[in-house]
Amino acid sequence: MQPEHATREQAGPPWLAAVAVTVGVATALCLVWLVPDGWRAWTASGIIALMAAALVAHLVGDVARRPGSAPVDLREAMDALPDGVVIYDTDTRRVMMNRRFREIHAANPLGGDSTARLDEVLRAAINAGELEVPANTDAETWIRERIAHHQSGSYEYFQHSDGRWIRILERRMRDGRMVAIHADISDLKAAQEAAEAANHAKSQFLASMSHELRTPLNAVLGFAQLLQTNRGRNLTEDQKDHIQRILSSGEHLLNLINEVLDLAGIEAGKLKLSLERVRLADVVRDLAGAMAPLAERAGVSLLTEIADADVRADQTRLRQVLFNLVSNAIKYNRESGSVRLEVARAPEERIRVSVSDTGRGIRADRRDRIFQPFQRLGAEDGAVEGTGIGLAISRRLIEAMGGMMGFDTEPGVGSTFWFELPAATDDLQEDRTDGAVLHRLSYLSATKRSILYVEDNPANLDLIERIFATLPNVTLLAAQTARAGLELAATRRPDLIVLDITLPEMSGYEVLARLKAMPETKHIPVLALSALAMPQDISHGLAAGFSRYVTKPIDVNTFLSAVEEALSGSAIRLAVGEG
Repeated sequence: MQPEHATREQAGPPWLAAVAVTVGVATALCLVWLVPDGWRAWTASGIIALMAAALVAHLVGDVARRPGSAPVDLREAMDALPDGVVIYDTDTRRVMMNRRFREIHAANPLGGDSTARLDEVLRAAINAGELEVPANTDAETWIRERIAHHQSGSYEYFQHSDGRWIRILERRMRDGRMVAIHADISDLKAAQEAAEAANHAKSQFLASMSHELRTPLNAVLGFAQLLQTNRGRNLTEDQKDHIQRILSSGEHLLNLINEVLDLAGIEAGKLKLSLERVRLADVVRDLAGAMAPLAERAGVSLLTEIADADVRADQTRLRQVLFNLVSNAIKYNRESGSVRLEVARAPEERIRVSVSDTGRGIRADRRDRIFQPFQRLGAEDGAVEGTGIGLAISRRLIEAMGGMMGFDTEPGVGSTFWFELPAATDDLQEDRTDGAVLHRLSYLSATKRSILYVEDNPANLDLIERIFATLPNVTLLAAQTARAGLELAATRRPDLIVLDITLPEMSGYEVLARLKAMPETKHIPVLALSALAMPQDISHGLAAGFSRYVTKPIDVNTFLSAVEEALSGSAIRLAVGEG
């Protein structure tokens, strides 16, 4: 016969298991902060419950293996646990339960019965109204399925009970018996629902504020762009400077709106990426060419050192990150300074992109806040405009694409911001979309065209009328109500319809549906022009059947390009202004 001490050494002392679980819980609570806010409590509770189940299984097995063990000690230990614990024999009959388990299932007539089988307990719970059987099945079928899951050895189950939520974690012991942890997670469920409601309310607020801010900005920027064309050649230099200041301030406010929406979308987990093979050298060269005028005006030289490399990334978001880093390096540089944009291969099949400047560098006491939103680290007192959101968004975008971002800095010498992305693999398709084609400014055909614009805002209507007044071959038809727009569309049959989404009588989506249903108008392309500019708004609009979705405030050249593309009958659906 094997000595008792040998058995205990093989099984491991209970205190060692307890210490292991304690350390595991502490580690889990540290790691769980990697999980999004709304799910942290759920994840933590799940990890801790699973560890508790493992500890109970270990203790039960250990006590069962020890000669002369005292069940009363185990029962007292179980009663001290904050969650319900129950042990089932191999035939699903209860053999032991703790005090908390009885409290959780007090509404069940067999809740405190320590010898009842699981099918008897479930049947009693259904009859007592403690459990609700799903509508698509009957009670006995559901009970059989539940027992089958129970006997599988490990199962996580959410059980709605009298308005409460119970989480059940089951684990098979070495001797075939089952130990289960029943945790009342009603408070966690309520907290999750409250967090989801708060996120929804925040999204609704941001969407509403975006629309309300974009509508007046559309008139401000649109008319300023028309004045800037100076077709009469009669503007003084002071007037031109004033117009440029209007445009600069308006664009700064628009960038702030876009960045806040970007950040909110990322935090809410609503960021959508299209990961593909991207030729990094092409993207960097295009960006360097686009940024050259800004560098020249700032008196900064822009240098590039590019290794031929492809990365796995979302090309639009990659361009956004590069634009932010290079523009920052130019804006916060010194006079006659330089910016170096470098692409190099890094270890572990990664590609590193570095943007170095010769600016003032970042003080040591400010470095830990560099990637926090709305932190400009003293630059808010200077002449350079900014929002303090760009770096926070850039880092989160890079991380969402499977990369990492960091920086090195030396006060008085300059800073280098870098990011690394995974090198592209052979199974990724190359994005061959010609960005210059998608965003080109082309001129409307010399053929005479008629365009119907349905818009209830007089300022927006006046702006579009003035834009098309500069194009002699375009006849603009205007309607300030949805019904008037439908009548004009049916009787005049324009070549293109430009439609606002938020009309007072009916939404732009309902107008679009009616246009598609009428034989006279179903073949006419319809372009959405709206201040509803959230990513889901754009996706919804394109899915509904709009040929293009242009967001307000409009860029005149981009708008005219979208109009021409819609008139040309191109099959490409482009969300102009997205990103």
